[in-house]
Amino acid sequence: MMPEYGGDEPSVEASEPAEAGAVISAGSARSSSVSDKAAAEDLLGFKDYVDAIARFLKAPETEAPLTLSIEGEWGSGKSSFLLQLKRALEAGPAPAVVISFNAWRYDKQDELWAAFALHVTRGLREGVSVGRRYWGDLLLFFSRI
Repeated sequence: MMPEYGGDEPSVEASEPAEAGAVISAGSARSSSVSDKAAAEDLLGFKDYVDAIARFLKAPETEAPLTLSIEGEWGSGKSSFLLQLKRALEAGPAPAVVISFNAWRYDKQDELWAAFALHVTRGLREGVSVGRRYWGDLLLFFSRI
């Protein structure tokens, strides 16, 4: 199969599978054909699961503490699932505060915990009004005196 070249970006016809052992050069496929970015649009059929988990997490009967684990092979859509779940939780008449944290950015355990605590604190702070933030800062200041 020969690649089709149209314009500046080369592409490959998807109708024919590559032969076993065939080498495909990096320039022979569109860079957007395989992406490691989370997709907000449900292309993998997660909607029913996302909606069910969002309803469960927002239900008044659901009590803390709670741990939810999303597991799967690399490329199976975990990040897309979490992005869609985040949007579902933030939507509706009673939006939840969702704080996303990427633990892979930190090498050391102490650094990880400190960054996590700071990230959660800042995320919660963004979810309240300026007046309430100011009041909380005052209370914290006077509690330290």
